[in-house]
Order: sequence, then structure tokens, then C-alpha cells
Amino acid sequence: MAAAGSEAFEIERHGTRVFVRPTKPDVATNLFVWTEHGRSIYELQPAGEVSKMDVLVTSAQQPATHAAVESVSKEDVAKVAEQVLSQTLLNTKPVNAVGIKTQKNRVNVRLEDVARGKDAIYVRYQVTNLSTAPYRIIAPSVSVLTTAGTSMPDANLQLGASYLEAFGKMGIAPIELLHSEIDQQDVAPGKTSTGVLAIRSSGGSPQIYQFVFGSDNISPIVTAAVL
Repeated sequence: MAAAGSEAFEIERHGTRVFVRPTKPDVATNLFVWTEHGRSIYELQPAGEVSKMDVLVTSAQQPATHAAVESVSKEDVAKVAEQVLSQTLLNTKPVNAVGIKTQKNRVNVRLEDVARGKDAIYVRYQVTNLSTAPYRIIAPSVSVLTTAGTSMPDANLQLGASYLEAFGKMGIAPIELLHSEIDQQDVAPGKTSTGVLAIRSSGGSPQIYQFVFGSDNISPIVTAAVL
């Protein structure tokens, strides 16, 4: 399997090959490739000027057994995908809510589940549009909130605004959003859509993460959780 950390890159997989096509100029991101041997991370940089590129041209013929090799490769990829999915489901934990109230005539975000990988945290969330206008989900900005002299709540808790206010003044440090997937990007009034986020883990101890989504014509949609 392969995925890029930015929607500005299209990823295609053909057997044992991964093809990357940038759709926007001057965008850099990470490329994640999972195989049966583990995970590899690459850095994708903007191509720059054509005159300065290193180009490889080959006329090698594909072997006659190409079809058989392609078939085996697809089976191997499917097995790896099943293993990754199984491990993710085994490590998934529900996210509980503290002081979260459904707001009428607004867009509401609820964090549903969390799974932890070696270097990343995966969060499944739901967006419910209770406003009277359509809402387009965009990938949120993510930050780590830090407190001074206050004990950290238990992990896997989504925190309401009143709960956060009890911490007083908090430090904020933006972190990288590795990947974002959305079931239905445009959410009609009264409808719900599901999304998944991958963020870089900031360490082994629970941290307060803040997620800021796009505005629902009133204000940005902000939520936080201890993960």
C-alpha cells in the first residue's frame, strides 16, 4: 500500500511499482509505502526546472512472465493490506466525550475511535451538519496544547470548551497532519459524514491535541482530545 501526506499528489499502484503524480506545483510532502517487510517513508520534493532534472530512459522489454509476476504481486499487496487492517482493528479504542454538547444550528464534530501506530495516531471522526447550509469538510490543522502544573486527564477523551477553560492559559504547537480521508466531503443539512486522520505522534505519553476544521459560516469548528 502507498499513501501521500498531501492531497496534492495522486498515488497509483501497479504490482510492485508505485507511481506518484503531483497535481499542484511547489508542494512537498511525505510518501508512505507499506510492504510485507515493514513501512518506508520518503520525502517528495517539487520537481523544479526540467533542465535540472535527472532523467532515466530505458527501452528494456518486459519479460514474458510479466502477467504472472503482476498477479502474484497483487496477492502479496492484498495480504499486506489485510494484515495492516487486522492490526489496526485490534488496536482501536473508543474516544469518550467529556463536556461535549450537541450545538443546534451548527456543525458538530465527534471523535469516535483512535488507533496508535509506531509513529502515528489514527483518528476516526464524524461530522454532523445541523445547520441550514451545506458544509464542506476540509482537512483540519492540528496542534498540541500544553499546560503548566496541571495533571493530564486519561487518554482517549474528547474535551468540551468548558473543560479546556479549566486548564487556563495553554501553549500551542502545530504538528504535521500525515493523511486525511473523508467519506463525503460535502455534508448536506441534517446529514453526517465520516473521516479519518493520521497525525504524527508526539511521544509515548498522552497529549492534548486540538483540531481546527473550516468555518460553518459562524466560526471555525474546533475540538480537542487527549490521545
